[in-house]
Amino acid sequence: MADYTENYNLKKPSPEDFVDIADINGNMDAIDEALLECKEEAGAGAVYCTCTAASNEAAKVATVVRGKFKLEIGVAVDVKFTNTNITSSPTLNVNNTGAKYIKMYGTASVPNYIWQAGAMVHFVYDGTNWIMENTAQASTVYYGVTKLSPSVSSTLTSMAATPSAVK
Repeated sequence: MADYTENYNLKKPSPEDFVDIADINGNMDAIDEALLECKEEAGAGAVYCTCTAASNEAAKVATVVRGKFKLEIGVAVDVKFTNTNITSSPTLNVNNTGAKYIKMYGTASVPNYIWQAGAMVHFVYDGTNWIMENTAQASTVYYGVTKLSPSVSSTLTSMAATPSAVK
């Protein structure tokens, strides 16, 4: 008479039993499913999402395409945006878990045009907001993302000059 393993209930035939291929296949399927769950829990499978919201829509809705997603502190998602963002206070709603504001470290909101059409943006949920990583605005004391200006008459200190502006 067969016995079963304690953790995954795999069938263990006794020495006098004949080997049944269906039992072996059932055990293999159970092991395969358990290994996949371990891989996803360990973060080996990144959560990949897509967002097709229009450029002027503040509510960005992302759909999980690959990976296991649960909204909790520290969860990370990679979102591929179809369109450029032109709103200054966008929100991100991943898999209908509710709209949360998108923030950057050291800023109150996300500036317009922070991502372009086709961009892949990495976010981490901090329990309140979706935080964009590696997109801090450049300053005189910190490297980061900056907007370029070709204007020869600009007096803005928040933009960098292109070669055509420095004549």
